[in-house]
Amino acid sequence: MAMVAVFVIYQWAFTGRRNPTCRLGPVGLTISPVNYGLFTEFIPQTGAVLQDTVANTTIVKVAIDELYLSRIVVGLTGTTVVNNIDYALEITNVYATVTNGRFDVDMVFKGEKPSGLADGSTLRLRITLSKATEALLVPVGGFYKDTGGEWMYVVEGEDRAVKRRVKLGRKNTENFEVLGGLKAGDQVITSSYENFGDQESFDVSDMKEKLRS
Repeated sequence: MAMVAVFVIYQWAFTGRRNPTCRLGPVGLTISPVNYGLFTEFIPQTGAVLQDTVANTTIVKVAIDELYLSRIVVGLTGTTVVNNIDYALEITNVYATVTNGRFDVDMVFKGEKPSGLADGSTLRLRITLSKATEALLVPVGGFYKDTGGEWMYVVEGEDRAVKRRVKLGRKNTENFEVLGGLKAGDQVITSSYENFGDQESFDVSDMKEKLRS
């Protein structure tokens, strides 16, 4: 299956790819395309730098929610950005003891590491949970809190938004994996639905004007 090249790789270069969006009006009614791209499961984390002067090693200590304990293993990788440069890290130790709902892991830099990291400083990280796979994707948006991901408004024709049942799977901070109800090329409203009412369909232009007023 050929990948539709309408995505821009996320700035940390390992997530699924971001769909372009079309914003209608100052209130931010957002219409986004559904297309194929690379999807990767990852979790955002914060790590604390520990300089081991005896072993001359930089260790990044990360506390992770116990929800992920069964999925975190030695060898998983992650990334961080320091001074606009991407750096790769790898998990070298997993501490299975859970305290206050979290467990710790040690990560070390793979290859080059940032210079000047102070002991105790913090890094924003993303730990990869799965290999990148091609999937049908829809961007994350405010619609989910209104529908639970069970349905979306799909723009049919030039200006008609119609409610449609959908099935969404895994999620990262950029995209949902689409398992059913949508196809490549569909245009969907991904912004919040709280001002739409419980309508089966509506004219997008009319809704834009309503939201502007």
